[in-house]
Amino acid sequence: MPEQNKQNPETKNLSEIVSDAFKELNETFIAFFKAPKALWGVNVPYIIEGLVYFGILTILGKYSSENLSVNDAQAGLIYSFVTGGITFSMLMFGGVSDKIGVRRSLALAFILFIVGRFFVALSGSLHMGSGLWSPMFFMMTSGLLIMVLAYGLYQPAAYAGVKRYTTPKTAAMAYAAIYGFMNLGAFLSGFISSFTRKRFEDVFPPNGLTAVFWVYVGLTGIALLVSLVILSKKNDQAAVVSVKAEAGDTSKDEEEEKEIKPKINNIPLIAYALVMLGFFLLSGLAFDNPLNVHFSIQLLKLNLAIDLFLFIAALMFMLTIFEFLRKRPLHPFRDKRFTLFIFILIPVQTLFAHNWLTIPYYLDRAFAGSFVGEYFEVFSNLNPI
Repeated sequence: MPEQNKQNPETKNLSEIVSDAFKELNETFIAFFKAPKALWGVNVPYIIEGLVYFGILTILGKYSSENLSVNDAQAGLIYSFVTGGITFSMLMFGGVSDKIGVRRSLALAFILFIVGRFFVALSGSLHMGSGLWSPMFFMMTSGLLIMVLAYGLYQPAAYAGVKRYTTPKTAAMAYAAIYGFMNLGAFLSGFISSFTRKRFEDVFPPNGLTAVFWVYVGLTGIALLVSLVILSKKNDQAAVVSVKAEAGDTSKDEEEEKEIKPKINNIPLIAYALVMLGFFLLSGLAFDNPLNVHFSIQLLKLNLAIDLFLFIAALMFMLTIFEFLRKRPLHPFRDKRFTLFIFILIPVQTLFAHNWLTIPYYLDRAFAGSFVGEYFEVFSNLNPI
């Protein structure tokens, strides 16, 4: 049997491997920082939005308990409405940026952010009376609802912008950077919130948190201006041309392609969702009422307590999801493996979101009167950095 000559690959020692790794990382950093100006029209506002978003999450529980005067359980439900609502909002409005473009989606999202946060800040400024179902409650929750809907536009548009303004070589670094920028903003929010709250405690009793919300309204306005100035139409087109030239792509701009899609009747979907929300709010898990029915059943020697309105809300939730996916054959959730992957992540995201509900309460109350308690926002947001 003739002897076969095998060409052995060149072996490298550890120092050469490390050197090559740092060289590749350096080249990636250089390419990233030389990225089109339009990308920074996404990145810079994202830092500000990370600051405002996590800043609001840090103080929302305390604001609901002390300013709105609801109990901790109800404050937790308001918080959950925000974090959970954002997820469903993105499922509902995630495709809007594909239709109206990244620039318009980001601008519209920031305008809605300003309106929503304006109402939240105003709710603590007008002395309308506090408590559950009070004018303050409705004004605050209306503002939060607008903010939640805006996130359905903002997050998908921001990530679509990163994809639009990067090449395959810089995309990974850009996605990592935008996540890091969000965490940087969260870290900075602790300092802004703490010092603003203490400075305006007498102006906005009982705790100065209303002043923090007004600061966040102003910061959102700055984010809008930065986005409009940097992410101009000229910079957008220049970025697309630059990215395509670097990647050797001669295809037409995706945002200029007009694809005719069948219109979808969303009225049944909206109706199901509203019915689901109504039954949930009237259930024992939210704001129980005399119309609700509670009963028990025996199953496998277990005594199960059933909340009728909560059970109906769960059924309506499944019907809403079915209606949403039924008319969208290309939606990612039609892919069973993708759906399984997403739902596996839910417990992780639940713990992540719960940090911003539990830790601020804990630091504020367990360390009351101490340096940690006085600046609980700073210590609550050490984790993201």
